[in-house]
Amino acid sequence: MPDDAQQPADTPKRPRTARSPRRTSRKQTVDETPPATPEQEAASPVPNKAGSTTPQPPPATEGSAQLAPNETSIGERWGEFPPEERQAELRKRMEAWEQETDHGDRLGPFDGVGLNAAEVFWLATLVVTTHYYGGVAPGDLRFRYNELPPPSGLPVGPDTRTFWLSLNLSNLHLEGASFYGVNLEGVQLTGAQLQGAHLSRARLSGAHLTKAQLQEADLYYGQLQDAVVGNACLTGAWLEDALLTGAILSGSDLQGANLMGAKLQHAWLSGAKMQAARLNMAHLEDADLTDAQLYSASLWSVNLQEAKLVRAQLQEADLSGTRLQGADLRKARMDRNTRLDGIKLDTKPDLLTSTGMGFSLSR
Repeated sequence: MPDDAQQPADTPKRPRTARSPRRTSRKQTVDETPPATPEQEAASPVPNKAGSTTPQPPPATEGSAQLAPNETSIGERWGEFPPEERQAELRKRMEAWEQETDHGDRLGPFDGVGLNAAEVFWLATLVVTTHYYGGVAPGDLRFRYNELPPPSGLPVGPDTRTFWLSLNLSNLHLEGASFYGVNLEGVQLTGAQLQGAHLSRARLSGAHLTKAQLQEADLYYGQLQDAVVGNACLTGAWLEDALLTGAILSGSDLQGANLMGAKLQHAWLSGAKMQAARLNMAHLEDADLTDAQLYSASLWSVNLQEAKLVRAQLQEADLSGTRLQGADLRKARMDRNTRLDGIKLDTKPDLLTSTGMGFSLSR
């Protein structure tokens, strides 16, 4: 095999995408805090034996199906709410979308609209209140500890994180929305509709996007370190140069996705569907690709050192110039159309043996 592999002639060009509009700061109204009521004093933190404070739930009142008042602050982060005038704008867009019979080429109610984390949180809260609590206004809920009664059949733990991870936000429509460079670290958007969303350079480290719909989404240079994106749909998504170190993508659909130059060290891709995906020059050191489906995938000059490729399907894949030192290739499947020009192994060539179904590469 030649020492140097020739780079493929066809290099896909990233489509131009609209950036989110420049935001202008809005004046925030600060209301004077009224004196605490006896009920509020009873709900205030109580010191424990160790000297720390433990949040206490509000006392039960007679016939109380009413929830505690909301104390969510105004801001731009996940867990905060946007100003009231912005809430009205978002609600108006949603209502207009629902009333329209012809949406034209728009993907969703916020196609081309710039959103921040607080606005996404408010929209997610609106979905929760509509589909789990019968239309209670988002401002009437408090997402703090155990103060929110669990919807029927949903396990709710001792914090807001467990609550949000238990929800299915498939009714949260963010198709085509713009999150360029937005801080979305730690958001919990299980099942959210993000088809065609513009997430270039968005900060999504630690985000939970399990089962999210991200078809054709633009995640160029997205920061998804340690993000949970398992069983998500990312067909045709643009993830060039994305940071996915330690991310969980097990079972996700990445068919036709562009992952050229992506950083996927220590990532979990077991069982991922990656047919015809482009991973040229990507970093997959110590990644888990067990049972990954890589038919016709382009893996030119990929670094797969110490990667786990047990039972990986590599028929018709291009592995030219790939670094495979220390990789676990037990029962990996190849065929006569798999390109192996210039691959770098720490095993002898005679371990490449022919089988009735093609080629099997073992250590």
